[in-house]
Amino acid sequence: MTIIAGPCQHENLQDSFDIAEHCQNVCNEFGINYIFKASFDKANRTYIDSPRGLGLKECKEDFNTLREGFKLTTDFHQTNQVEELEVDVVQIPALLCKQTDLLLSAKKTGSIINIKKGQFVPPGGIKGILSKVGTDDVWITDRGHSFGYDDVIVDFEGIKYMQDNYNLPIYLYITHSI
Repeated sequence: MTIIAGPCQHENLQDSFDIAEHCQNVCNEFGINYIFKASFDKANRTYIDSPRGLGLKECKEDFNTLREGFKLTTDFHQTNQVEELEVDVVQIPALLCKQTDLLLSAKKTGSIINIKKGQFVPPGGIKGILSKVGTDDVWITDRGHSFGYDDVIVDFEGIKYMQDNYNLPIYLYITHSI
């Protein structure tokens, strides 16, 4: 079992380190693999004035320091970002889960790729995404599925479908669905 957890956005090294250390200790107690996650840029915000984070340049040194003690992942939105920051798991945001160039850049790193399945992608649609990156060192994280306007639900049948049809880890992202 693996838990990916951390603050939504990286704000400073001390806070991120404290969060990572606490999560790592809890996971160690229960024999769970832990990966620290924080974003340097939340580029998919709804509103222009929503906080996005410090940016890659400002976070790079802190992330490299955190990676000395913890496994690390973060969301990448552009191909050049993937090349600039080494992480244990390259995370692809849900809204970009079909972006061919971003997926291919992630694959070139040799790191694990965690693709957040967009709420607009049916479970069978993962096949097209996997045609770009294969299944070696690829994870799919289900974030739920759009159900009407502004509602996201957990589709357990869809998760079962993906488990039965794709030979790779399927994770559940529990914070956005109702």
